[in-house]
Amino acid sequence: MKTDIVKAKWCIQLCDMSPKLRALIYTAYMLYVFCRILSNFEIIVKLQSLGWPLYAKHGHAFNAFKIMVTDPEVIFSDSTLNNEVISESVKHALLKDICRRMTPQPLKIRADLELTCFSSDGIECIKDAMRAAENVSTDECKVKVSLIASPLYVVTTQTLDKESGMAIIEEAIQEAMV
Repeated sequence: MKTDIVKAKWCIQLCDMSPKLRALIYTAYMLYVFCRILSNFEIIVKLQSLGWPLYAKHGHAFNAFKIMVTDPEVIFSDSTLNNEVISESVKHALLKDICRRMTPQPLKIRADLELTCFSSDGIECIKDAMRAAENVSTDECKVKVSLIASPLYVVTTQTLDKESGMAIIEEAIQEAMV
């Protein structure tokens, strides 16, 4: 099992865990969220009306929580949920807590490259290549090219979607190399 130290805390990578251990952690997280929002008496009733149907439909309530961050109406409009038992205040508190804790963090994608040009206007060609790489930017992925040392440059972007970020970086590198 790999671990990373992040800001002096241990962060266990879920991808390296066994499925049983991952399911246990997801279950503990789901119960933690319910316990923070509800009193002891309400927990059993709410789990029967909300928690267990989420398990049945989405494989795990944690997967439903991930969907709830982006589109909560898909989860709450489900016919398997007992919406008479779940008040608007519970929905609001649940959504607020889940969105605060499960908001995705942007990924920083970085690529190192060497740009050299041996013609008489080499510096201008390199500057044009860097501008072309930065012009690939979109609203979601801003591409930035920085100089490290004379032939070494870094192309970076921050995005929530890894695949689109990698595609933008690869496109920026292709534009810089042309």
